[in-house]
Formats: sequence, structure tokens, C-alpha cells
Amino acid sequence: MGRVWLLLVAAVWCSGARAQDVILLRNAEEIRAEVREVTDTHLIYRLWDGPDEVLMLPRSEVFSVTYRNGTQDFFMTDRAVSAAAEYPWPAVTKSYRPGDLFDEDGVRGLVISVTDGGRHGLLLSLDQAELPWVGEANRQILAGTVEMISGWTEVRYAYHGGVALGTTDCSDGWNNRLRLLEALPSIGFALSDYPAFAWCEAKGAGWYLPSRDELKGLWDLFGDAVEDGKFSMGDYDALRNRFNACMARYGGDPYPRWPAFRFWSSTEKDAARGYGVDVGCRPEVVWRSHRKPYGTLRSEGESKATVWSVRAVHKF
Repeated sequence: MGRVWLLLVAAVWCSGARAQDVILLRNAEEIRAEVREVTDTHLIYRLWDGPDEVLMLPRSEVFSVTYRNGTQDFFMTDRAVSAAAEYPWPAVTKSYRPGDLFDEDGVRGLVISVTDGGRHGLLLSLDQAELPWVGEANRQILAGTVEMISGWTEVRYAYHGGVALGTTDCSDGWNNRLRLLEALPSIGFALSDYPAFAWCEAKGAGWYLPSRDELKGLWDLFGDAVEDGKFSMGDYDALRNRFNACMARYGGDPYPRWPAFRFWSSTEKDAARGYGVDVGCRPEVVWRSHRKPYGTLRSEGESKATVWSVRAVHKF
């Protein structure tokens, strides 16, 4: 009986071992991990038996990866091709409309936009966090400083310093994510120095911080602005109530901030500022809608050190 028990334990252990990905470094060290993605410059993974923390490893240090299904990738050149580098599209069994709950293939979220008759589109995460674009530890280096300048008709801000990443794609946050991961080694900082991005990354494969324009789907679902794009406090309350009722229906987090309805995007304006999206503004108004002389509207970025709401998105 004892022998049978030992054989069963060994079989279970071997099965668990095979369920891991094995990264073989050029110095012959092995890392047992779950490989999330392979980019042109890095492997993104988490340790198999470690904390649920997303780690990165330069491809130049990797000899091969043996995946849990037995396939292998060898990194003998700078641009090895791997199936793990492709976007992890979930399997879709039906068509969706904006406002539906998507819950297939381990991916769950609120559908905010669709294409191809509802077979493809974009999901918004049901959970959210309150985070800055850049972290506190290196805030002054990465986000620079802000100077308030008072004028005759308005208060303006001047931004100095910061580190530009080149995440300037307005339509696809996945491209901004890849650009960030490529830029980190050259600027000498880690993903954890960019909390809004890191939070989305930690949700798992395929989740990312949305671009500026990808969040327009929220406007289409819940917005109802007046002609000049400005919201009253009552308008903001009504918008938040519609959004929070939807979140309650699907078991998601309500929007906690008052009085605005603003989310960070992954789109960078310049070295010191990123674009957020104020869902209380018309879609073409990016961050803040307010009157200049003669009633014109303008769009600005916000200091990367600002704490705003963060929701991740996932394609399907």
C-alpha cells in the first residue's frame, strides 16, 4: 500500500512539473515559470512557485524556453519568432453588444465596443485601482515638476523634466505596452515604477492599460453630454450612477471618485504628462473640457504623478 501511495505522489509531482514552462539561461541556470509573453526584447513571466509578480528577463540572457506542452523556442538570434509573442485572443462562441458581460475562456469583463458583428471587440475590467502613471520612488525623475502660472484669464501649468517613453499610440494601448517594455532597459527603470501599467499587467495575459481613444466606448455606453461638452455635477452623478449600476449587475467595482469620472490611458503626451480620459467630456475632448476665451475647447495632458482611476482592457 505504501508503495502505491508513493507512486501516486510521484505521478502527481511529475504532472505538476510538466505543467511548468522552463526557461534555460545562457549560463545554464533554469527558471521554472509561467511565461506570459515573449516580446522582441524580453520574456515576461512569473515564477511558478513564487509570488504572483510579473517579472521580465532580457532575451539576450535566454538560450531556450521549453513550454508545458512540450514545444520549445530557441533564442539564437535577436528576433526569434514565438507563438507566445502573439496576442492571447480568447475563444469566442457568440456575438456581443456593448454593455454585455463577456465571460469566456478565462476572460471576464464589460464589453465596451465591438467589431465584426460583435465577434470581436474590447472589454473593460470589472475591477479598478487608484494609481499614478509613475510611482512615488522615482516620481521627480520620471514625471518632472509642475509650475503653476497665473494669468489674466486662467491658471496655466508649465511642466519641466520627466522621461519620455514614446507610448504615443492613441488607438491601441497594446502597442503602448510593448513600447514601454522595450524602453525600460534603456532608461534603467522597472515596470513597478509605472504602477498603472503594472496593475494591468498583473491581471494576466492580454490585459493592458487602454489607449486614449479605446476608452471612448465608455462614452458611447454611459455618456450624455450637453452640446458644448461640459458637464454639471448632476450630469456627472447620473453618468456615474449608470456605470455603477452596470458594475453592480456584473459584480464589479463601482467608480469611487467624486465628482469626476476620469481614467488613466497609456497614451503619453510628453515627458511629464500622460493622457487621461474624462468620460464626462465629448469623445474628441481628451482630458479636461473647460472654457477658453470665446468658448473654444482645449485638450491637455496631466502630470504622470497624478492619482487617477485605472481599469484594464482586453481584446476579444
